[in-house]
Parts: sequence; C-alpha cells; structure tokens
Amino acid sequence: MPTKQSTRIPVVCALGRFPEFVDWLRQRIDADRYFSRRVEATIVTDKQERDAALPTAEVYTTFRFSPDQFRLCKNLKWLHLGMAGADSALFPAFKRSRVMLTSSVGLHDDTVPNAAMGFLLSFATGLHQGYAQKNAGEWNRKEIVLNRRQLAGQRLVVIGTGRIGQRIGRLARSHGMEVWGVRRSRSLQRLPGFDKIVPTRSLRKALETADFVVLAVPGIPATRDLIGAKELRAMKSTAYLINIARGSVVNEKALITAVTRGHIAGAGLDVFAQEPLPTNHPFYRLPNVAMTPHTSGDTVDYSFRAVEMFLKNLRRYCQGKELFNVVDKKRGY
Repeated sequence: MPTKQSTRIPVVCALGRFPEFVDWLRQRIDADRYFSRRVEATIVTDKQERDAALPTAEVYTTFRFSPDQFRLCKNLKWLHLGMAGADSALFPAFKRSRVMLTSSVGLHDDTVPNAAMGFLLSFATGLHQGYAQKNAGEWNRKEIVLNRRQLAGQRLVVIGTGRIGQRIGRLARSHGMEVWGVRRSRSLQRLPGFDKIVPTRSLRKALETADFVVLAVPGIPATRDLIGAKELRAMKSTAYLINIARGSVVNEKALITAVTRGHIAGAGLDVFAQEPLPTNHPFYRLPNVAMTPHTSGDTVDYSFRAVEMFLKNLRRYCQGKELFNVVDKKRGY
C-alpha cells in the first residue's frame, strides 16, 4: 500500500527509451490531474539515470529486474514488470522480500498465440521452405508439396493451459485441429480451447500422439528442461515443436540432435537459452528450424500498451485498492 504522507509517491519508470515514448509518457502523466497531484514520476532512459533514481523509488516499473537493481532499492514497495513472465525478478533476495510484484499478463493474449499459429501455419503450408527457396533463387514445388498438410484432423498438444495456451487452442480448433492441453494442476476439468486435458505425468504419452507441440509454460525451475532427449524421442518423426515460452524449457542440445537426425520434423523457436543467440549457433544453419528473435509478444506500440496497464494499477495503488496481476513469488506466476 502507498505511503501515507502528504508528499507525492516516487515512481520510477523504465519501460521505454526512444524520445517519442518519453515525451508521450510525460505528457500522459502531466495531463492526468489525479497522477499529477499524487505521483512524482521519474522516467529513466539509461542505466545512470535509473541507478540514481532507484534509491528513493517506492514504485518501480521495468521490463527486467536484477539483483544489482534490487540492491539499490532502499524504499521499494511495489515492482511492476512490463512483460508477462516474472522470471527475471525471482531471485532469492527479492523472493524473500516484502515487495509486491505484478506483471503485464494479458498484453500478450493475442500476439503470442498469433506467433505460435504463424509457426504452425508456416510448417503446414511450407511457407518457411518457400522463403528459403526464394533466398536461394530456387523453384522446387515437389520439396514443398511433399511436406504440406491439412490442419483439419491434426492433433495439437499445448503444454501450458493458461490464458495464452487457451487462446492457442481456440485458434487451432478454428482450423479443425484436435487440441490437447497438458497442465500441472491436479484438476483435469475441461478448459476453453481444449478437447482434452492431461496431467504432466502423462506428457510423453501425449507427445507420442501429437502432430504439433506448442510450449506455453512459464520459465520457472519446475519447467527447466521440460523437453529433453526422451521427450523428443517420444514425438513422431513428422511432428513439429514450437516454443514461445522460455528458452530454459527446452534442452537445446537435445533439440539440435532431434532435428538433425530426423527424430522430429522441425522446430519453430522464438525463445532461446542465451539471448541474443550467438551468431555461430547451430540453429542458424538448420533448414528445418524457423526462428524469430524473441518477438512473439512485441508490437510496435507495446511500450504504450504496457504503460497504460501499469497506470491502471498505479491508480489502484494510490487508492489503496488491491492490485491486479499480482505474481505469487513462490509459484513464479
């Protein structure tokens, strides 16, 4: 809850660096009479400005949080992350603290599922091969046609049945696919977007039946290397793996072996164990691996939308109301 005092609440915002955004945000806060009377906003655009502002911040919003930043925070009561995943803030010292943590869950409900379906549709239609042929100056219909497939009747297994997983399921079902969801919860009740829900203990059995697999789980210790050599070997040789979750969820060495040796047909990857991905990484050279540089959740106006979500919560904070999108620091989401 906010400090009960006559002075304004010190808020530090590090959600954008380009000048147009900074100017817009300053105008946005100044034009709001409620915030202009209650909030002392500092918009930081580089590390030096950020480090100078953090010691007095009661509220801090940023995309990623680190132990080094936390050590500078002497008065922090609430941290808001401008992304859905909270893993950057889940280090021991912060988890032990009494600082409240919220995230931007909901901002990615369309963009990430659309990216997952983009990979899926590319593999089903041979679009990724078409791009490769264009860049190589080739015309090879047979190569593409032999890999094309109808989506209707294909089985998609979505690992992770939260908001994004459910949205992916609904999109896939609109194409006539059968959708199974894999979840950690003991409850196996029907969820929107899924034809069947199975527990994590049945993961390998689900993988054996899948034509496509999409990973939509949080990046927490319980999901590290969730997909390894045994899981990949359980999949069909004609199946595709799509990861729009976190790079830590997949054992990359095992994945490279699987796609190189034909244990699976290919992979669509938006996230990686190391980002940026090193230029000498094998993924760049594998024709059956499609990649994007961790952009599945982003749009050209993302920072603006992230700030609007934060400001809605900031108003609630100033009013002493319960915040939305509160992260359970023990569970990690």
